[in-house]
Amino acid sequence: LAIIDGLVERMGGIIQPLKSFARKSSTAPEPADVVMAVTSALFLLDQRIRSGGIRVANQVGREAPVVWCNRNRLEQILINLIANAIDAMSSSADRMLQIAARRRDDGLIAIEIADSGDGLTRDVATKLFTPFYTTKPAGRGLGLGLTISRGIARDFGGDLSAENRYEGGARFILVLPQPPSKAAS
Repeated sequence: LAIIDGLVERMGGIIQPLKSFARKSSTAPEPADVVMAVTSALFLLDQRIRSGGIRVANQVGREAPVVWCNRNRLEQILINLIANAIDAMSSSADRMLQIAARRRDDGLIAIEIADSGDGLTRDVATKLFTPFYTTKPAGRGLGLGLTISRGIARDFGGDLSAENRYEGGARFILVLPQPPSKAAS
C-alpha cells in the first residue's frame, strides 16, 4: 500500500502541471506566480534538459514577484524561451541554463532566460522576432515562437528582447507589469 500511495503521489505530480498547461484559459490578465510558471515550464521540459546534459541555475526564489499576465500564456512564453535555449546549447561543451526574475527600478518585472550557447550573430539578432525566421533546420521550427511570445508579452503591457551575454551565450528578457495593486505601492 505504501508503494501504491507513493506512485499515486508521483502520478499526481506529473498530471497536475500537464493539466494546467493544457487547460484552455481566458486571456484576461490576472496575478501570475512567476515561481509556479517557471517550475511548470522546467517540469515540462525536464526530459530534454536531462538528456541534453544541461545544468539549470534557477535563481527564481520563493519571494519572486508576481506579474500581471495570464499564467498559461506566461508558461507558454517560458517553455518557448527555455526550449530555444536548450536548442542553442546543442553544440556547447558546457551547457548552463540560468533563470532569474527581478523587480526593475521602473516597477516592471524582468524574467531572464540565459544560455551558454554561441550567442546571437548581428544578422540573427536583427531578425529574431520576424515571423517565419528560424535558425533551426527544416522541420525543426516554424520561426513563430519568438514572434508569438513577444506578441503575448506586449498584449499584457510588457515586452520581450534579446542580447548577447558578456560571458558568452544569449539572454532573453521578458518584461511584464506587476498586478495593479502591487504597482501602486
